[in-house]
Amino acid sequence: MGGPEINEFLTHLAVERNVSASAQTQALAAILFLYRTWSRNLQHRQVRYYSACGSKPVSLDPLGRTEATGSIAVIAVREFNKISSERKSMSNPGITASPASPEPSATSFGTAAISCLAYAALALLLMHILRPDLAPRNHMISEYAVGTYGWVMQSVFVGLSFGCAALLVGLARDGPTSIPARMGVLLLAVASIGLIVSAIYPMDLPGRPATKSGELHDLSFFVNVGSIALAIALLTASFGKHLKWSSYRRTSVVLLVLIALAFVLQFLTLRKGAPYGLANRFFIAVVIAWLMATSIRLRNLARY
Repeated sequence: MGGPEINEFLTHLAVERNVSASAQTQALAAILFLYRTWSRNLQHRQVRYYSACGSKPVSLDPLGRTEATGSIAVIAVREFNKISSERKSMSNPGITASPASPEPSATSFGTAAISCLAYAALALLLMHILRPDLAPRNHMISEYAVGTYGWVMQSVFVGLSFGCAALLVGLARDGPTSIPARMGVLLLAVASIGLIVSAIYPMDLPGRPATKSGELHDLSFFVNVGSIALAIALLTASFGKHLKWSSYRRTSVVLLVLIALAFVLQFLTLRKGAPYGLANRFFIAVVIAWLMATSIRLRNLARY
């Protein structure tokens, strides 16, 4: 039995069985006693765990005494893997445990997503300088893809797409595993593909004849907005049920409320004379903020 099994057992007690805090403490003490029996080195080691809210770390000495109290003990998987490896080495002196083959971590996917999203945000800000002729109040950001420096705006869509792709892979590996969470990840994949479509097919400028490219761009716009908003709602609802993501749920909820407000404003202003350009930028800004915040949390997941 290694770290993943222990973590799964404690999560099962806390989330699914809803056992009392004393029962959780007893389960933790029993597991620590088991590992203390297996490995003498445990007497000189401190095992760290976190409270249910995922905030303040709590140190546990070899006898099971705590420096601070927490309601749900989540054993550090990495520490138990080390102890388990040492136990195997002690029982089989002639056998040396081989290191696990390297795999992309949550840190890697989080960093990749942050890089792509940061580029998209900076490039979009740059377009406001390169195209001062398009007033933000009554011009959608997609209009930047038509005409001079159009390739810069197309790269914005690509950056957002790659950022969503890196984030969804990271969440699929290290995020919540509930059905709503999986649906949210799937919707992020839909948005990632839709953003590529938006990059390939520019919109039709107002007053110009309709084209196939413009129709595809308009379709991708509605798909992107709907899928991203729904994905964020589903993932936010799932964060509270996952111990490593539970403390991030409050931040996600705040950004979700802003996204819902921006979503409503975007569609209420889709008429001539309304400030639909500003609503469009507000929606993009809060969506990028959520994607960036979630990517940062994914990158730093090993700390929780």
